Amino acid sequence: MTQEDIVIEIGEKEWEKSVERSNTPVFVMFYSPMCAFCKTMEPHFFNYAQEFKKTVVFARVNVFNTPSIVQRYGIMSIPTFKFFCLIMSARIALPE
Repeated sequence: MTQEDIVIEIGEKEWEKSVERSNTPVFVMFYSPMCAFCKTMEPHFFNYAQEFKKTVVFARVNVFNTPSIVQRYGIMSIPTFKFFCLIMSARIALPE
């Protein structure tokens, strides 16, 4: 299994379905291919993706290709990591 099979690359078109409406938690790395700090963090990100692949989706977003997402979530520096988790009230039984 390659790194591309474990960590998905998300663009503007896939964002809503793959992240905002995902039933599985999604851990996103906002990065740039030219960022030295991003390259330093990538091996750790891929290792965590391998370790938690059954419970969390790991995704990368290139900040230069996704300006509306970057602006919407206030990404000011890279790498930035964000965790997205959709919790539906029907799935949770709250104690009375």
